Amino acid sequence: MIAIQIADFFILKQNTEESAFNIRNLAVWLAGFIIYRLLMRVDIVVGNTLPDMLITIAICVAVDRI
Repeated sequence: MIAIQIADFFILKQNTEESAFNIRNLAVWLAGFIIYRLLMRVDIVVGNTLPDMLITIAICVAVDRI
């Protein structure tokens, strides 16, 4: 969830305080959750959270551009 907020605020410069619900971000969050669960099976030096956050931010930016 923080990765989506980072992407929205710092990269995409979107202010979504007025909207209570965003289906696009919910879908990106679900994809990030699934990726995190898949990364749990892989032994990564930096852990699972950092790569998952970077992937989720990239997905959020890509979905916004489409």
